[in-house]
Amino acid sequence: MQFLKNALALYIRASLHVGLAVSALSHLFSQHFQQTAAPSFYLFVFFATVVSYNFAKFSAFQHLRSLGFHLTKKSVLLVQFVAVIGLVITCLQLAISQILFAGILGLFTLLYAIPLGTNKQNWRNSAYLKIFIIAGVWACTVVVLPLIPIINMELRRLMAYTALVFVFTLASTLVFEIRDLNKDDVHLKTIPQLYGVMNTKILGVFLYLFVILGIGFLNEFNTAFWYASILTSVMGILFLAFADIKQPKHYADFWVESLPIFWWLLYQLGQWYY
Repeated sequence: MQFLKNALALYIRASLHVGLAVSALSHLFSQHFQQTAAPSFYLFVFFATVVSYNFAKFSAFQHLRSLGFHLTKKSVLLVQFVAVIGLVITCLQLAISQILFAGILGLFTLLYAIPLGTNKQNWRNSAYLKIFIIAGVWACTVVVLPLIPIINMELRRLMAYTALVFVFTLASTLVFEIRDLNKDDVHLKTIPQLYGVMNTKILGVFLYLFVILGIGFLNEFNTAFWYASILTSVMGILFLAFADIKQPKHYADFWVESLPIFWWLLYQLGQWYY
């Protein structure tokens, strides 16, 4: 039992779970667009997400030293090392245009994690920015990156789906913002800090409803995708409704971060049924 607990802790702490979530969401939308990429692309998304999230967590050497180097931290660093190798190998199989666009997203990750400028402040610790950068990078990775070499979609439709994934990610991230309300510095100006927990939940519900209505409007009668989107958004609303500052262990970083995986699974089941 202790082994399973340690394995789960490493799976979450080393960003393997969020990597699986982003790659699942990317594959889901590629399927919906009927533009599924090679498996190596989704492995690239997985490795890139793992590397980016771990880099953001452990970018500051002082912070890394303060954590110490007991077994769990060494295991995370080992995962990061393997993920970097996987990232390089899969990157070589992408189109040049995808590599360039992924590089731009990687630059956002660097600016998010590394303090720059005279005030030595990164975007992660800048007022208002944190949640929007995360949502923007997710949306571009999920919707735009797979389609770059073969874009044959109307620009307005592409932008609309990118906006919907942005809004979905924004809504899902609110649970984390509520959890971290007492930990975040007041200068960050997070949504719960500005408007309170209850108003944050109300905003999140409207964001999820916007996703449902938006996908319904754009969906072109794809029943499996429509129902999968509704059920996933309803789950997101429930997670948000029961979210609090004091949350059960892994409530946000496992269950809420599983929403893209649930969405993918529901779509696969829906395709089989319909």
